Formats: sequence, C-alpha cells, structure tokens
Amino acid sequence: MTEFIPRGRPRTTKTGYICDRCSRETGKIRVRWPEGRICGICFTTAVHTYGFCPLCNQNRMLPGRLNTGEDICAPCAGIKTLLTCDKCGLERERFRDGHCIVCVLNTELTALLKPNDPPDLRLKRLIKILTTVERPESIYTWLRTNGGASAELLRNVGNREIALSHEAFDALPRTHAVEHLRAILTHNQMLPMQEDRQLAIFEQWLDERLQQFETIPQVHSPMERFGKWHHLRRLKAASSETKQMNYAMRNAKQEITEAGKFLCWLLDEHGKIAVSMRQVHIDQYLDEGPSTRKHIRNFIRYLGREQTVVAVDVPVRLAQTTPMLTQNQRLEHIRTLMEAVNISESIRVAGLLFLLFGIPIGRLSGE
Repeated sequence: MTEFIPRGRPRTTKTGYICDRCSRETGKIRVRWPEGRICGICFTTAVHTYGFCPLCNQNRMLPGRLNTGEDICAPCAGIKTLLTCDKCGLERERFRDGHCIVCVLNTELTALLKPNDPPDLRLKRLIKILTTVERPESIYTWLRTNGGASAELLRNVGNREIALSHEAFDALPRTHAVEHLRAILTHNQMLPMQEDRQLAIFEQWLDERLQQFETIPQVHSPMERFGKWHHLRRLKAASSETKQMNYAMRNAKQEITEAGKFLCWLLDEHGKIAVSMRQVHIDQYLDEGPSTRKHIRNFIRYLGREQTVVAVDVPVRLAQTTPMLTQNQRLEHIRTLMEAVNISESIRVAGLLFLLFGIPIGRLSGE
C-alpha cells in the first residue's frame, strides 16, 4: 500500500503541453519519464509517494506508475532522474544544489541557531523538530516570510541574545513570529506551559491599550474599570484549560477599543466626559459612524450598573443579512470537500463543520 504525504502543489496557470500522467494542460513540462511528459504537479506528487513497490517488493519512493495505476519505484519504472540526496543519501526530491529539503533546512537552521557554540541541547532538539515536520518545505517558507522576521528571531536566539524563557519573549514586541516560535517551544516542552496563556496575552494587550490614554484621565479611568472589572474579571472566571477563549477575548478587545473611541469623540466633539453624557450624544455617535460603533452597548450598560450614568442606553442593532451561499452552492462545497483527495484531514473536517453547522472559522482555527 502506497502512502502519499499531503503537501502544497506548484501553481500551473499556463497551457501549451499535455501531461501524459494526468492529461492536464500545462505551460511547462517538469520532466520526461518512460511513460511520457510529466507536469510539475504530478512530479511533486510522485516524489512524495512512498511504500512497497508491487514489482520488487522494496519499501522506497514510488515515482513511477504502471498502466493499471499502481505506483512503482524508479528502477522498476526505468526512471533515470536523480532522486537521491547527495548529502544524506536518502530517496528524496533534490531541493537545492543536489540536497533534499531536510538537509537544506538542517544547514540553514544550524547556521542560525549555532547549537554547538556553546553547546545547547535544546537548540539541537529544536532543529530536529523543525526538520522532521510533515512538510519541511513549510518551515523553509516560514523562514522567509514577513521579511525574514522568523529567521532573524532564530538568529538572535542562536547568538544567545534571546533566552529560551517566557520572560525573554514577553520583553519582545508581540509579533506573529515571536508568538509562533513561543508556541512551538511550549508545545514541544522546551518552554514550560503557562497557565492560561491567552489570559496573559489579553492582560498585556489591555495594559498597552490603557497606557495610550494615561494622559487623558477622563478616558483612561472609565476604560480601566470597564476593561479590568468587567471583561478581565469575567474572562478569568470563565477560563479553563479546555475552554476555547479566543472568541470571547477578541470580542472583549473590540468592546474596549470602541469604548475608547467613543470617550475620545465625546470629549473632542462635545467637551463631555462619561458622567455627563446624555442619550442625544449616544444617538448622534451611532448615527454618524459605521456599524462597529454598536459595540459600545456593553460599555454604556456597565456605566449604568455602576451608576456613572442614568437613563441612557444603546438599542440592540438587528443586522439585515442575506445568505452568502445558496443551499445548492453549500451542498456543492460539501461535495467538493468530501471527494477531494489532496487536502489534509484537518482541513476537510474544519470545512465540513463550518458548512454543516456554521461554526466560525476563528473558533475552528483557534486564531
């Protein structure tokens, strides 16, 4: 039984040739094998297919194919293309300079992390983790995205400028590269698990948001009460290791942000502060701006509960929506997900949960 490792495919947008394996039109033929011309998509699939060859019964790469559709090894198929890494000697696609992607990554990560200068077993383990993922090509791409921010972060770790500790990561700007590397280290037990990491991130965000208004006490004070005594206390009470808090925290961030915008508008436009606002001010604010302003509703109600304001409210906004998909379109997407063969199981399950039950993608991904 052959095993195909799910992976991304090279883009093929031009035409002009016909692949003899898949019969698709393509703008470029990647390689010519005994069976004929092979496009880039079929080549990528072939060199990442492994299993027992039905002709020689050896467990190895199976880039060839019989007329019956069975995958076979290169010698049995008469394929002369070099499909062995010059460095490690294993049957793998030659990614760069005759080396496979694992060897290329190992060289780059060793240069960045310097695990032997001075010796650090954690850095050696990190290199092994990153080079043995299901798709090492994704790590190669990750090192080059966002202007090489992830590579620069690893370089600083390798230069011993950043310690492998949560305190060191907390001192860095909160970027995607920093938090992604922290997640890798925590998941692989190279950093200790922090109790409710999401809450720690939210508290850091709240402190940074409140610092922006320290010079405006009329805005800072009610925002601080709303952020800490309403949202933070509620989130801590609802938090648990098994509960997904991402959606609740994003909603809290939006309400706090919109509360700050409203208080600044109230002060700038009318010279009023929270305690002196009236319903006419709220109505004007909602009428003159985008629908996101409706998120001040919980803030206004919180001020009412602490008796900062009286006789004011934000009406519930009933959104007028139209279906994004017709029923037939939804069923077609479900059929596509069920029948597709080159997508991972996680994507298939997430897509079906979204289409069948309407679970928001943010909750499914945990982003």
